[in-house]
Amino acid sequence: MTNYSPEQPTLSSRKQSMDGPSSSRPRKESKSSSMEKAFEAWTEFSIARTKKLEGEERLDTSSKTSDPYSIEACIEVLSSLDGVDDAHYMKACRKFTDATWRTMFIRVPLERKLGWVMNL
Repeated sequence: MTNYSPEQPTLSSRKQSMDGPSSSRPRKESKSSSMEKAFEAWTEFSIARTKKLEGEERLDTSSKTSDPYSIEACIEVLSSLDGVDDAHYMKACRKFTDATWRTMFIRVPLERKLGWVMNL
């Protein structure tokens, strides 16, 4: 017979104190709950990023259309012209880096634009 004193906890009483509600350790969160929280955070981040990018895109398109002499506007007109070969297309694009050339290109009448480009 083993003699236990009341001061020595038994194995079963130690286990109860570790697992029971009086334990000082916080309970671990389940893995599925952690994953759910991670997915929720990722979803919120993705939605916020998408909204931000959509807002920036709207700003970009509004600034492009507001300047009729922008590089984007010139390239759009240049691309709409039939009969421009690659070499002349690239020459015109290089000229569009200068605001004076862009203004000149846009101001040239439509029927003369192809001739203007082909003489660069």
